[in-house]
Amino acid sequence: MRKYKIYPQELKEEIISRFRQSGLSQTKFCNLDEVPITNSTLSEWLRNAGFDKFGLPFPKRQEPAQPALNMVCYNVGGDSRRRSNGGDPQQPSLAQMVAFHQEIQDICIELYRLACSKESITLLRRIKEVL
Repeated sequence: MRKYKIYPQELKEEIISRFRQSGLSQTKFCNLDEVPITNSTLSEWLRNAGFDKFGLPFPKRQEPAQPALNMVCYNVGGDSRRRSNGGDPQQPSLAQMVAFHQEIQDICIELYRLACSKESITLLRRIKEVL
């Protein structure tokens, strides 16, 4: 039967830091008397913190370049037209629709990559302003 114990984040970070500074293998490090975790727990913590099994940061992956106009524009709903100064309905131009779609896509990609921080809160505000 497995035994589970919840560790505070500070202790996790301290153990990961000690492992990275020790230069030992995971097995040897976890066999030390002052280390209260198993090899599999250390492996999981390292992976979740963005390190490989040797305690080195994962290399950053390059995003493949996407074609510039790999997008679809939609005309949704009966009220999707806007009114010009004269009061008659006017369709947005294709360039305006493409620019709007690209801006939303860029904001969503940025938001997906960010952790909960001041930047992500600012992005949420920008999205609310657009919508």
